[in-house]
Amino acid sequence: MKKLVGICLLTVMFVTHIFAQENALYDVNYDEPERTADYDDSLNAFQKIYLQYEDAITTAGNIIRQEERAAYLKELEDFKASERIRTDTTIEKMRLSIYGNEVEAVRQQETERLTAELTERISAELNERLSLEYEKIKNDEITELYESLKKKAYDETEATTQRVKSISSASAQVMIIVLILAIIIIGIQKIIDHHKQKVAEKDRFDSIVEEYIIRLKAYNGESYHITVEINKVYGQKDKEKSLHMNALKEAENRYSGDLKELQEYKDEFDTYTSKFRSYFKAWKEDNYQQISGFLKDIYLNYKKTGQELYKSFEFRTDADKKNAKDRLDIISKELEDFSKDIERKNVDKEFVNDKKHLAKDFADLANSFKKGEF
Repeated sequence: MKKLVGICLLTVMFVTHIFAQENALYDVNYDEPERTADYDDSLNAFQKIYLQYEDAITTAGNIIRQEERAAYLKELEDFKASERIRTDTTIEKMRLSIYGNEVEAVRQQETERLTAELTERISAELNERLSLEYEKIKNDEITELYESLKKKAYDETEATTQRVKSISSASAQVMIIVLILAIIIIGIQKIIDHHKQKVAEKDRFDSIVEEYIIRLKAYNGESYHITVEINKVYGQKDKEKSLHMNALKEAENRYSGDLKELQEYKDEFDTYTSKFRSYFKAWKEDNYQQISGFLKDIYLNYKKTGQELYKSFEFRTDADKKNAKDRLDIISKELEDFSKDIERKNVDKEFVNDKKHLAKDFADLANSFKKGEF
């Protein structure tokens, strides 16, 4: 704008000067100068004025360019500052979202673990209480039967005593019959008790199976956590451990789950890959423990989803099996690359061994995806 005003002003001054010279030619007292070979003074003055105008225009143009450049630089700095603030705000929102998701995942895992522990504890207490009550009822019934048989035997013996001399042989037969009846009744009672015990054991077994089916659904068919828990709780109790392991096996046989599409597995793996690269990009020496924790969680997610996909092979068509195998091979290569990236990462001396173990975990998992051995 300033440059345009300056040019217009110079143009007006130049045109005014031209018109002033032309008007002078119409003056009646004006004598036209003779043409001489000498240098024209008015032309010399005009040239000087023209050169001055040119210098003024050049100077004004330089000033305008400097002012425009300064204004542009200021506007650029303001834009950079605004973008920096917006970027920092976006990153903070993303960080809060990621941390919130991680906290929610930990809360869900703890809730499932506590639910399983409470269920197991309550089941054990109920079984113990029912066993005690059943034992008491059984003992009361046996005592009542014994008293009844004792009374009956006493009555028979008393009756036969009155006729002992005349019917001693008949009395002996009666006693034998009574004893036989007593033995038969006691045998029947034992059979009934054994049957009741078998029914109670089957009911308990079915109850444990139903519990494990529910937990398998919560873990999407994955039995690893349940197996670890059984070994931890019943490691020294062979009978209980065998019971729970058989119940878990039966639950796995009954549980088919909802067969997920291969695209869902692909989306899950893509999410894990994106998270790994995001965390790895933000990995610095001073935040090793935090980032390595995130990477270990991603490793577990890869392993769990891979196991689930591999176990679903028996329920899939041949075409789906081939596509799933191809997907596992692709993930295997990605995991190998992750392992190499971790190996090349520089960390403090105190974290070197932990970093090597983490890289080895990803390498071993890559081999599992390749061979299908989880």
